[in-house]
Amino acid sequence: MPVAQAAAARTAADLIPLVQHDFQDSQYYITGRLTREIFASDCVFKDPTTNVKGPEKYSKAVAALFDPGRSRADLISIKDEQSVGWDRG
Repeated sequence: MPVAQAAAARTAADLIPLVQHDFQDSQYYITGRLTREIFASDCVFKDPTTNVKGPEKYSKAVAALFDPGRSRADLISIKDEQSVGWDRG
């Protein structure tokens, strides 16, 4: 994803195509490859398996979890909300 497009993103509607690309095409949840420019350097990535501060550390942590040659994540849906998260339990 072009850095210029990431730098121009100002709204959730601008960010959705970037995140969608990272998930579908770059398989960021498997590979750790994501558009770092859209995240603050101190943002927190938190889910049931990860609690990491910063996109660099998150990318490294996620990349260590999966074998990209044997793993894949499929994006079911993406929508514009103020807060995104899930609860498994």
